[in-house]
Amino acid sequence: IKNAEKVKQGLLPSSLLGVSAPNPHTLIVELASPTPYFLDLTTLPLFFPLHKSHAEEVFSGPFALDRWSKGEELHVKKNRLFWDAAAVHLGGIEMSFIGNENTELSMFERGELDFAGSPFSVVPFDAVPDLRAACLLHTLPVAVVYWYEINTHKPPLNNAKVRRALSLAIDRAALVTFLTAETHTPATRLIPSLVRQREPIIAPHSQREEAKALMELGLAELGLKAAEIPPLMLNFNSADDHLRIATAIQECWRDLFGLDVVLQGKEWMSHINSLRKGDFSIGRLASMANVADGMDFLSVFKYCNTHPQGWLNNTGWEDARYIALLELASHERDVAAREALIDQAEKLLLEQMPVIPLFFLSYNYLKSPRLHGEVFTPLGMCDFRWAELESEPRLLCPHLSPARSERGSSERL
Repeated sequence: IKNAEKVKQGLLPSSLLGVSAPNPHTLIVELASPTPYFLDLTTLPLFFPLHKSHAEEVFSGPFALDRWSKGEELHVKKNRLFWDAAAVHLGGIEMSFIGNENTELSMFERGELDFAGSPFSVVPFDAVPDLRAACLLHTLPVAVVYWYEINTHKPPLNNAKVRRALSLAIDRAALVTFLTAETHTPATRLIPSLVRQREPIIAPHSQREEAKALMELGLAELGLKAAEIPPLMLNFNSADDHLRIATAIQECWRDLFGLDVVLQGKEWMSHINSLRKGDFSIGRLASMANVADGMDFLSVFKYCNTHPQGWLNNTGWEDARYIALLELASHERDVAAREALIDQAEKLLLEQMPVIPLFFLSYNYLKSPRLHGEVFTPLGMCDFRWAELESEPRLLCPHLSPARSERGSSERL
C-alpha cells in the first residue's frame, strides 16, 4: 500500500497513506507497485473491517467470542450482528485444547467431539490406515510446505554444495509413503504445486551417488574431512510425526555421509527462539501461503534476519542476485515476465539450498457424520460459517453404521 511502511514508522502523516473512503460504500487503495494478489489479501482476517469506536468490543465475523480459558478451551457464539447472520446455522463452536492426539481421537470416537485433526491438531499416524479403511479420514491437499532450514553460518553448512548434498540424499517419496501414510506429497520444488505448477527441480527419490560426490567437493572446498565435522543439531518442535521424520533423515545422513546428527525436540516457543537466535544447525518449520502467489514463499528468504524485513529468515543466507530477482518480480506488470522472474528466483534459492523442502502437506481430519457445510480453502483456511449439525447422521460408507454423537445440542461443535 502506498506510503504504508513510512506511515507505520512515523516518517509520514497518516493523511498520506494510500487508503481513502470517498463515500460510505467505496474504499480506494493505492498500491506502491503492481500486486496481482491484492484482492486475495483482502479476504484475509487482517483486512476485516471494524468500526473504530468499537474496535475492541465488536466482532465482524460470523462468530463472536463467548468465553476463553487459556490453554483449556475457547467458545464462540453466533454473531447476531454479522452481515450474513441468517446464513449461519450453528449457535456456537466449543473448542477444547486437548494437547494429546490420541486422547483427542478417543474423544471423537466416543462422540464427545464433532471435529478432530487439521488444521487445529493432528490425527495419530498409527490410526490413519484404519480410519481410512473405515471411510472416516478426510484428506485435503493444501498449500503448505514442510521444510528444514539450514544455519548457513555454521561449517560445513556454510557451503552450498554440502547443503545440496544433504538434500539430494533424502528420499522424499519414501518419507511420504512410510512416515506420513501417503497423505502428503514429495516436494519437488519450494513453491507448492497448488500455488503454481512447474517442472520438478528436486528429484522425489534419493540421488545417493550424486549426493556423495557433491559432499566430497563441498568438504574439499572447506578443507575438511567427514570425520572432522562437528555434530549437527537437528531441531524440531516436539511431536511424534516430527520425531519420526527427523529420525529417518538422521539415519540417512549418518549412513551415507558418516555425519553425527543430534536430534533436539523442544516445546514450540523454545524451538522458535532457538531458530531466531541461530542456536541450531538444521531446523524444522513449515510455511503456509497467505495468498496463492509464489512470492509469498520466496520472500521469506529475501533478506537475512539482520534486516528489518528478514525476521522470518533464520538461515542467515542472503544473496544479492536473489534480492534483485524478487525486486524485479515485485515491479513487473507483465504476468508472464513476472512468473519467469519468480521461476529464476526459485531455482537460484534451491541451487544455494539454505532451505530443504521435504513435502507438501495435506490436512487429515475427522468429522461427525452429522456435520456438513464446513469449507476449506486451497490455502488451508477452515470456515464454519455455513456448517450445520443434522439431528441424524449421514452414512459415510454403505457398509458402516456410524455411531451417533451422544451430545444433545445440534448447534454446537
